[in-house]
Amino acid sequence: MFPAKPVISLDAHPGSRLITGMCTNPIEKIATNRTIGLLAQAECLTYYAYEIFQDISNSCTELFQRVDELKERTTFLRRNFPDQLTKFKNIGTSTSHGTNSHCVDKETLSDFQFSLEISNLVFEMASDASPPPDFTEFTELAHTIQGNQNVDFNLLYSDPDYYRRNYIKELQRQIKIEQEAQRAAASEQKQKEKEEKRLNAETKKNRQKKTQSEQIVVFDSNITFKLPTSMQRPPLPGHVKHSEIINVQQKISLETQTDASILQELDLKAQEFKETHMKQMTTTASLEALDALEQFATKDFTFQTTTPKRPAAPKPTVSTFSLPDVSNISQISNPQPKAEQEQPKTTSLPQIPEVSKPKPSAPPPPVAAAPPPPPPPPSLPPPPPSDAPAPSSRPANKPDASMLLGVKLNKQTTPRPAPAKQQTHLDLIKSGNFKLKKVDNNTPRPQINVPQEKDDTDSLSIQDLLQKAAQIRDAVKCSDSSDDDDEKSSDSESW
Repeated sequence: MFPAKPVISLDAHPGSRLITGMCTNPIEKIATNRTIGLLAQAECLTYYAYEIFQDISNSCTELFQRVDELKERTTFLRRNFPDQLTKFKNIGTSTSHGTNSHCVDKETLSDFQFSLEISNLVFEMASDASPPPDFTEFTELAHTIQGNQNVDFNLLYSDPDYYRRNYIKELQRQIKIEQEAQRAAASEQKQKEKEEKRLNAETKKNRQKKTQSEQIVVFDSNITFKLPTSMQRPPLPGHVKHSEIINVQQKISLETQTDASILQELDLKAQEFKETHMKQMTTTASLEALDALEQFATKDFTFQTTTPKRPAAPKPTVSTFSLPDVSNISQISNPQPKAEQEQPKTTSLPQIPEVSKPKPSAPPPPVAAAPPPPPPPPSLPPPPPSDAPAPSSRPANKPDASMLLGVKLNKQTTPRPAPAKQQTHLDLIKSGNFKLKKVDNNTPRPQINVPQEKDDTDSLSIQDLLQKAAQIRDAVKCSDSSDDDDEKSSDSESW
């Protein structure tokens, strides 16, 4: 009827902007502005009051119309039904609905929920009917003769609480049925929730396994392996095969064998070169070339293979080139008398210098196979052909020295035995080689200071950060897993 409507503010009137000097100096024109605002508010309130009084007048006219209609109806009843109106006036206020004095008082009944208010129709019918007979005398006789104080013949004939008792029994039976239905529904709901919880746990477990496998794949894919310095690169995780390891070992053994074969081939080529070209060296220039060839032959030629790092083994025997006997060349260049040629040739045995034993960088492991035996030293050059001239009177020690310069032998040594493996606590317990000490429980145990890890994530790499995040997720998942009370009780019973 009276809706809430706002009232405009003092400065909201649009006419305030039309005042001269309002924009330049509004402080001097503040009184004029407030006057215009008050007039606008008064106009707004007048309009609202007009609407309110108009609504009041409309409601009053409606009430007056209803009163006029009621007057017309009462005059019509008085004119047409005068007798009924007189009987209606004679009915007292006590017989009206809800105020019947003949109804049973609530205080007399023990249960107020079964108290009833008798209507006028029921009261009139009950008053017109004859009352039930009185059996109080029979009740007194039963009490005196039989001694049963619970007998009441009036109730046996007419019991007003009969329906009340039956109603209470029916209510109790209905309550029991509802309670059983509620228990069944609760147990069914509980079983349903338990089944849903079990299914959720299974799905969560499967999801965790799937995510864990995906995390492992992502973690492995993010790992960057450093390139090895040798040509043999280790396989990726999960791709190692026994056949590859066997092939690598065979390859290494073949490489060591090829090293020795290469040395032998070089020795043979050098010998062929000397046999073919030394016959043509008859001048002093040929001797100088021969000395240069001797210096070239004394150099050591070693070959290293780029294989993966493994325990160092004894180095194979390194052989150098050896020069043949140059007595023929000296005889051709410097002929000697026959007397000197007929002297017996005295040769001294060559003294083989000892070669320093190579120092292994690390002892070979017991599992590694022994290296192949070193190749035999190259044989001495073949004797000169029969058509060559007789040996010259050149001292015999010079060609022997040249021969010794081209030979180097390594002393064959047996590999060192592998160091004894340090026994662990489990090995000592199995062998029985241990002693127990008495423990004094009176002395306090020393406190172990566990170093606390510093969470410095800036110094960690990407792989370390991923691994740490996976560990945190696993810890959180383990802490989140909890069972309900029913599952705990069932676990305890099964245990």
